[in-house]
Amino acid sequence: MVLLISLNQAFNWESHKLDWWKNLEQTVPDLANSGFTSVWLPPACQAISPEGYLPQNVYSLDSSYGSQHLLDALLKIMHQHKIRAMADIVINHRAATAQGHGGAYNRYDGIPLPWDEHAVTSCSGGLASVITFI
Repeated sequence: MVLLISLNQAFNWESHKLDWWKNLEQTVPDLANSGFTSVWLPPACQAISPEGYLPQNVYSLDSSYGSQHLLDALLKIMHQHKIRAMADIVINHRAATAQGHGGAYNRYDGIPLPWDEHAVTSCSGGLASVITFI
């Protein structure tokens, strides 16, 4: 059995400026007719950066790409056209909502996550351990 998957990256660095969920919804029939089986969507949660790569509240799907309502409508029409949605997320990316000790943005106030100031780690400068190289 051969499984054929055709993936479309349905965003770029400027897509957040274009009412994206609504615009993308209009292209779904053409994507399906072109043979695409999956669509890679940009980060969909509330974030500091408009591109979505500094998420603050992963439970809020109102983003610079559009509202949760518009995202739901997009996913519904994708499902009707048998196109799978793939979310773009970066697990270790997150941005706090408030400044903590020392002025760093590392407090998560007012969001339903059990994170505290330890959820944002410090940068090691990219230096690997001489012994383990990791």
